[in-house]
Amino acid sequence: MSTIHFDLIEIIKIIRRNRKFVIAITLVCAVLGAAFYFIKNKKYMAQTEFIVANPSYTDRNNLFSANEMTFIDYFGGDDDIDRVIVIAESDTVVTRIINNMHLADLYKFDLTKPTALERLKEKFKKNFKIKRTEYKDILLSYTDRDASLAADVANECAKVIEQAYRGYYTNVRQRAFEAIQDKVRQEDSTILVLTDSLANLREKYGIYDIISPARENVIMGNVKSTSVKGFGKGMEQVQNIEALKDQYVTDRAKHTSYLTEFGAGRGSEQLQLTQIITKAKAPVDPSGPGPVLTIVACALLGLFFSCCLVLLLFYYKAIVNLER
Repeated sequence: MSTIHFDLIEIIKIIRRNRKFVIAITLVCAVLGAAFYFIKNKKYMAQTEFIVANPSYTDRNNLFSANEMTFIDYFGGDDDIDRVIVIAESDTVVTRIINNMHLADLYKFDLTKPTALERLKEKFKKNFKIKRTEYKDILLSYTDRDASLAADVANECAKVIEQAYRGYYTNVRQRAFEAIQDKVRQEDSTILVLTDSLANLREKYGIYDIISPARENVIMGNVKSTSVKGFGKGMEQVQNIEALKDQYVTDRAKHTSYLTEFGAGRGSEQLQLTQIITKAKAPVDPSGPGPVLTIVACALLGLFFSCCLVLLLFYYKAIVNLER
């Protein structure tokens, strides 16, 4: 029983004998590829690029300690970049961008329906991409059929991401600021009560000398005694309360200084943690392969499949002839 042998020369001969069919299929695929490219809806991808600053620079210990800042890198590390990417893909940031850009109206989503918002978020995340580059900066892109909208959304994404990332550190400082502020209020109230108590004691026992045992730098002198009954007890009470008040005043001065330091950089545009180096602009060319590449790719696919079809038909006919 004879067998069918296929070698390169035989394959070339088979394709050459059916070259009209192969060329016809290749041309048809090329035409279909061109028609598909010009008929399909074009999508435009806008990109913005930004770098992440080291958030340690916004810490009050570094803001008010110039010598320590020289040992801190200006640029954020890998962990900082990872945090920015996590924040960018978070549901809170995505929802804020959708609301700011009114994407529900632009994409015709009725948010009164229960699943509309989730479907809109999925559509947004499909068009939204964020990644780090080899130079440790972040590349953000957004794809849409409207080139201007793609650029606007990309720029809005960069803005909201920076606000959310900086907002975390700002909120931490704000909570510390409020805690210290509350402590200073308590100290002010206590100092006011101690001052009233001291004033009453001095008036009661006639003690007007400086008695400040907690003030180590004050030179003490002899206290003038009075004939008021209980003068000794009054002296002890004045010293105790005066020492306590002096400590409260010292603590309040220190905490007030801390309050000033923690209050630095709380402004909405102060100490930004990202810096845009390439702002997104409306792209001119659509994303994806161009017309030439699309036509060539379709033509090559047509050539490949037409050659495979010719060889399969030849193989099938040869088997049928052998069975006969």
